[in-house]
Amino acid sequence: MELLRPCVPAMADAMTAAVLAQVPTYRELPDPDSFHAGLAQTAELFLDMAAAGASELPASARLPLRALSAQRAAQGFAVEEVLRSLQVSTQSGWQYMARNLAAATGDVDNSLAMAELPVVLVRFVAAVRFELVEGFHAGVSQHDRRRADLLEDLLTESFSDETELLERARGVGVGLAGGHSLVLLISPDPAADLTLLGQS
Repeated sequence: MELLRPCVPAMADAMTAAVLAQVPTYRELPDPDSFHAGLAQTAELFLDMAAAGASELPASARLPLRALSAQRAAQGFAVEEVLRSLQVSTQSGWQYMARNLAAATGDVDNSLAMAELPVVLVRFVAAVRFELVEGFHAGVSQHDRRRADLLEDLLTESFSDETELLERARGVGVGLAGGHSLVLLISPDPAADLTLLGQS
């Protein structure tokens, strides 16, 4: 595994390029450098797990993965795009590792590592995927809650600072600048209305 450590920055370059080429929405990321750094950290995490023979993600890695996926949800990405990014970056990273390990096939340790890596990689990707999905759903729930709170405050005029209100609206993808008309749809079922407002 140590053979691959110096290659992580270049591996992250290849993974980033692959994602940007195959998942077009990722080209709209506000901070591409942060995305690249995240892929490099993920590659380092994989190498750490492979070197230690670990089968589970360390607890310290789970929260950042969930937070990242929740952020993607808040940015308007679909969960399918997040998971596609994982698939593409994994494939590109694996191809990079395979080429570099193949260059040292005469080394017994590297040959053994090459044989073991696919098993470790499958476990790693499954664990990362789980954390990303959990984080994304949590992000969506939080986003919906914030939208519902915004709507309720608008309906009840429960705000004193219009600037703050506009900021909150922008944060959930709602533009309130300029004149607006509010159309309120009331269903025959009061419980359904409460559900729409997030009050159920």
